[in-house]
Amino acid sequence: FLLERKGVKDLAQSIKDQRYGQQKYFMTMAGMSRNFYLVEGDPELDDSLTEVERKAVKTATLQTNLAGFHMLFTTGPHETLLLLANLTRAVQRHYHGRTAAAPPVTPHVAPSLDAWMENIKQLRASLTVRDIFGLMLCSVPGAGETLVEGILSVYPTWHSLWAAYKQLIEQRRSIGHADPDKAADLLLADIPVGATGLGAGLSGCRTVGRELSRKVYRSLFHAPAKA
Repeated sequence: FLLERKGVKDLAQSIKDQRYGQQKYFMTMAGMSRNFYLVEGDPELDDSLTEVERKAVKTATLQTNLAGFHMLFTTGPHETLLLLANLTRAVQRHYHGRTAAAPPVTPHVAPSLDAWMENIKQLRASLTVRDIFGLMLCSVPGAGETLVEGILSVYPTWHSLWAAYKQLIEQRRSIGHADPDKAADLLLADIPVGATGLGAGLSGCRTVGRELSRKVYRSLFHAPAKA
């Protein structure tokens, strides 16, 4: 079990400085079978948030839920303490009576805290080109982990995606296309992304979509024309 707790103000700030996407990425890579994301406070009632921050927090919580995290919500620190106490008791009941020699109930064996910390340390120290590109994609608004993994499954590096954009743009220019950037905007739109539960393995599952496809191109690759 792995749980990240964020107050709504801290969550808004982490979205702004891009810690939010990176933290979720490392949580996903940490090897735990159940990831929880606890949001403390109500963005609608927090007067310290701007309207933009309020919308960003609500969008982020929805994306985190869709990415496979178990979302938890509390109104404040007191309710958070009660929730954590109840979760602790639930974990104790779940593992009560088990010993190291007992066979695991599931094939997944959670690492110890020390092993998990070492795993995170190694992840940070040995990031691959694919990992770095994944973090870049996470910085694009609306790009959750599932969507990022979908893109990486087809274009695992920045260079591979740039080569695809370049080839597409050159093809469109060769046939006299007036605005080849519009074609590049949609390059990623139909890439399928992972589905879970009832949606797994079914046709018509979720795709990257036109809006995120455009954001990726415009945020990371497109150079605005000089005036």
